Amino acid sequence: MNNILVYENTYYSLFLYMLYDKDWLKRDYLIFGNRISTEFISRLKETVHCIDENTAYNGQNKPISRSPIYNPLDFYKKKIEQKNLFNQYNKVIGNIESIDNSLVKSYQIQIEDGVGTRQHLINGPKKRNFISALQKRLYLREATHFKSINQFIIAEPIKVLDKLKNKVIHIDIKESWKVKTDDEKNIILKLFDVDSNELNIPDNSFDLLLTQPLNEDNNCTEQDKILGYSKLMKEYNLNEKEIIIKPHPKEKTDYKKHFPNAIVINKDFPVELVALFGIKFNHVITLFSTAASIFSKNANHIIYAKAPKYFNFKDRYQNTINRLHL
Repeated sequence: MNNILVYENTYYSLFLYMLYDKDWLKRDYLIFGNRISTEFISRLKETVHCIDENTAYNGQNKPISRSPIYNPLDFYKKKIEQKNLFNQYNKVIGNIESIDNSLVKSYQIQIEDGVGTRQHLINGPKKRNFISALQKRLYLREATHFKSINQFIIAEPIKVLDKLKNKVIHIDIKESWKVKTDDEKNIILKLFDVDSNELNIPDNSFDLLLTQPLNEDNNCTEQDKILGYSKLMKEYNLNEKEIIIKPHPKEKTDYKKHFPNAIVINKDFPVELVALFGIKFNHVITLFSTAASIFSKNANHIIYAKAPKYFNFKDRYQNTINRLHL
């Protein structure tokens, strides 16, 4: 049996893992959640070994609920099944935070998922009171957030807490891509269904807007999201005819309907691949997507708008976003 399991739910983290591990084609994969398409899963199965549990795990927001209150027998049964599966592997790499199972004892490596992982490394985990920690233990969850993680893989050299420095591995996406062979690059591009010819645009003639699943995560309505992006374009004097919109894979919004004159990239692939083609933009603009950072040498301006009031976010969420280190 393969001694490494890749447990993932985002295109970005999967891509980062492929850059990190030169033997990624030899690993076992378990994809969970509802952010990766069934079409991608089919291509992945043709490329690597996906274990049978993919059918049960993919398509669900959380394979195991956070609480046993509604169905305790099913909850604890799934916790034990997950433990038995994961502990067969020496290492589990991917979105470790989502495992949240204190019974899993494999060596665990967290691949960053963007803002969440980076903010944890910068600020540390939230402090839990005794009742909260006890409840987590009873639910077989991690009493201390990220405590079980042995290493972190991140794509940006950020200033992390001293106690976590020795756990962090920095992967330079562009440099890691350069050392891949042409065959390896073609396998990855085919897997993500990316055609570089579709992204053949004149340098500095377009702006790139990286959107985020604001309404899908219940942080605003879709109407407020669309109105917010419209006002964002106006505030920064962006011409809709000169904008490429890359929606977040989690989004359901039809941006072509709302911005008919823009170019909308609807394919499910990490936007970091766009930067690797050497395309240069005038502006790269986002609210708080960490993906914008890879365009530091591919854009004249990178704009992190964070949480403008015209998106009509709740005060608590707006304050949280505005405090982010980006």
